[in-house]
Parts: sequence; structure tokens; C-alpha cells
Amino acid sequence: MKVLLDKKIPYSDLFAESLKLDIDVFSDESFDISNVIEDSIVIVRSTYKTHGRDVSNNVKLLCSVSTGEDHIDKESLIAKGIPVKFSTGANAVAVKEYFLSSLAFLIKDQQFDVNGDRILIIGAGNIGSAIAKTLAEFKIDFDTFDPFVGGTINEIKNLHKYKLITAHVPLTRNGKYPTYNMLNDLIFSQVLKDTIIINTARGGILNEIEALNYQDIKFISDVFINEPNLNKDFHRHNFLATPHIAGHSQFARFKMTKMAFDHVADFLGLEAKVKEDLPSQTIEFCSDRDCYDMKKYKLPINLLLLAYDPRKNQFACEDFLNMRNEFNSRFGYDQTNIVGCSDKIMSEQLENLGFKL
Repeated sequence: MKVLLDKKIPYSDLFAESLKLDIDVFSDESFDISNVIEDSIVIVRSTYKTHGRDVSNNVKLLCSVSTGEDHIDKESLIAKGIPVKFSTGANAVAVKEYFLSSLAFLIKDQQFDVNGDRILIIGAGNIGSAIAKTLAEFKIDFDTFDPFVGGTINEIKNLHKYKLITAHVPLTRNGKYPTYNMLNDLIFSQVLKDTIIINTARGGILNEIEALNYQDIKFISDVFINEPNLNKDFHRHNFLATPHIAGHSQFARFKMTKMAFDHVADFLGLEAKVKEDLPSQTIEFCSDRDCYDMKKYKLPINLLLLAYDPRKNQFACEDFLNMRNEFNSRFGYDQTNIVGCSDKIMSEQLENLGFKL
């Protein structure tokens, strides 16, 4: 069976070679899924939308190398009997690391006080629960809200209590708890001056037009409405904007591609055997710096920023698509070797953050 593959998916050559697949590559800008003329498996990224497209019946399996699902019209595929698979949860660790490195620079720049400020995590799925677990381990105050799996609070209120709000939910428009535009005037009007709102979930969960009315809120956005055609005013309004790469460490992208090809292998009755052989970086542990940071800030903030600093991924609005497509240089904490740490407790804490020692 033919496999049609987005050429921008990293590490795909490793898996294709392992499975000995007959592959044709395509660019998602020109690919027309309605014109697939032979039985095929199609592998896309989150940049390819199937809504409004008459997906060919020759598509026997559609895989998306993404955790988000809103770009795929699942109902129409189900009606045609076409199975669809996602790389669900594969980038959760990378998004958690993006959050922690963002928190590190906010602490360093005195935008967040770990000894007095509190965090609200909206959504307690793969990502939100991972963030909550880390904050609990390092004794940073937080609450979680999730009407489906439960949280520490049952409704979003008393928002003056939170200096930082971070959202980790899918984009949904229907049901009892739709997330479309859930971050809106009602939320923005209740928070205090200099509150930080981080959105690494989906562009549509935050009302960008209403956000423009709030000059005293610090927005950190990695996702946007109508990507790649961003609202320039909202892009400029952000305290920090990155081009939809929060989940894109090399390790996470490898895992996402692996999960997609695992779906392909299962569908074809094959087994993919690919050795994970990613590059790494080494950071020298500095006792004076890192132990001081742990004592004062509860996190090794300088070490976190040496591992990954999201501020280095800020972008000009017109460069969004190119930067996102070409982005594959970020090391995950799990690709980072910390050398020179002889303190047992500190070593355990660094390993809990995901570093290699």
C-alpha cells in the first residue's frame, strides 16, 4: 500500500526505512486529499486541515503527527469509514518544559514570586497534570480546574488569587464545557494588573480581539487564531509570542513521528524498530548558582534557561510559517546532560525535572 507523507515531518525517513514502505512525499500547501487515486495511508501535520475537503475513499488510514485534533473533520471521516489516528500525548513533556522555562524567566525578571504568587492550571489532562505534578514536587502554589477529570477547584472564580493562568485544553465548540473563546472578557476583567496568561493549547480558546482591550495583562502565546495568517495587532500585543513550537523539542517530535508510524505499522501488521539516537547538550552544574536558585526560587531557574529559553524563539509576524516549519533545533530537558552535581538531593530534583545526570 502506498504511504503519502508530509515532507516536513521530521525523522520519518528512519521509520519508513525500518518498515520498508512505498512512500511518496508531498507539501501540505499543494496536497489535495480528494485526489488520492490508489489505496493509501496519508500522514499529515496539524497544518493540514480536512474540513471542507471531500477525502478520497482511497484513503484507508489518516494519521496526524499532532496531539491537537481540531484540524481534522473526524465526523466526515467516520461517515466514510476511514480510521484516523493522532500522536496523542507525545509532546506533553515538551509543553511542560516550555511552561517551566517560561516560569523561570518570569521569576528571574521578577514577574512572578514563588513565595507569594499562585498559578491556575486550566485543564488537567496529559500536560496540565504533568505541570501540576512538578509544581507540587517543588512546592509552588497552584490550583487546577478540569470539569471532566476533576481538580483542586470546581469552578473558575476568585481570579484575583492567581498571578499566572495557563491553559491546557482541546479546542471544542459544543458540549457542556466548550473551550472556544473560554479566555475572554469575563476572565480578563477579573484578573489583577500584571497577571500572566499563557496559551500553549489552541488559538481559538482565547479571544484575541477582546484581549487587545487589556494592556495590563501579560499574554504569552504560542498558538493563534487562523494560523498562519495571524492577527498582527494581537501578535504585537503579546508579552512573548512563539510560533506554535511549545511542543517541539527534538525528543517530542521524534516521539510524535514514532507514534504515527506505530499506527501505520499496526494497521499493516508490521513492527517498527528504530533506535532513538538524538543529539544532546551538556550543561555544567554550578553549585553557587543552582543551589542558590533552588533555595531562593524553588527551581534552578538559570539552569532551566540554559537548557531552553523560549524568549529566543520570538518571531516577526510574517515569519510564523517559515519558523514553525523549519523549527527542529530545540533540545528537550531529556536531551540535556547535567555534569558536576555531587549533591544527592539536588541530583534527584534535577532528574525529576527530566534532566540526565
